[in-house]
Amino acid sequence: MSETLRPEKYFVAYLDMLGSKEKIREEKNGEWLNKINTLYQDAWEYSLDLQKIYTHEKPIFKIFSDNIVIAEKVPEKSADKGNSIFRLLYLLAYFQKHALIDFEWLVRGCVTMGELYIRDPSDGDPTSFLWGKSLIHANYIEEHIAVFPRIIIDSSILNMDDEMATYCLRDRRRAYVKEDVDRLAYLNYLAVNIEEQHYGHANEILAQVGDVLTKMKSAYVDNEKILQKINWTEKYYQGIVEDNRRCIPGIRSLLKPGF
Repeated sequence: MSETLRPEKYFVAYLDMLGSKEKIREEKNGEWLNKINTLYQDAWEYSLDLQKIYTHEKPIFKIFSDNIVIAEKVPEKSADKGNSIFRLLYLLAYFQKHALIDFEWLVRGCVTMGELYIRDPSDGDPTSFLWGKSLIHANYIEEHIAVFPRIIIDSSILNMDDEMATYCLRDRRRAYVKEDVDRLAYLNYLAVNIEEQHYGHANEILAQVGDVLTKMKSAYVDNEKILQKINWTEKYYQGIVEDNRRCIPGIRSLLKPGF
């Protein structure tokens, strides 16, 4: 008789690498396969660095085609919950910025908290098993609600009932979470990366993003569907530039007319 399986509570991020299907169809010599592998390896190494600071838990990565799941078990201790969600948001912010700047890849997704069961392959059982309400919920938000290249922060995260985690998230919400015109909260990934660098490389990061977006707009000038996503990202980017123009010398030069 097989064992009785039970899901546990996890923080779950479900990410979609936008435009991957076209890249896979047109791929030659494994070009995009190796690019996404590089992105994954860099994110994994970054997560290990974060682990030394924020928590002893290791995130679990699952990659299938153009989708990525990053999960981390929700700690029992109050202070550890705050550390865990901060570490996950830092990791996602790094991943989203890295994908855009280095690979011109837009990322859409959702972060939620809920039940999940994970089993990795072993010598006795070669199957990999991923199952749970949180995965279905995050996938639905990404596919039907997020629309633009943004990682939605689900209400289960924003309204965590743990006192310490709630305090930490609300106390730093301006840096980590931004509210869109449709009232949905999403990961403020450029602001998180700027904050992590203590504003020392802000101009460099934002100049790189601006150059990439200009290049992408030129490449997809005849593709309205992709242009809509690029234009949304450009508007978000210009908002970040505007938010920081008073505290970062020289950043005004990155502002477009009208901002």
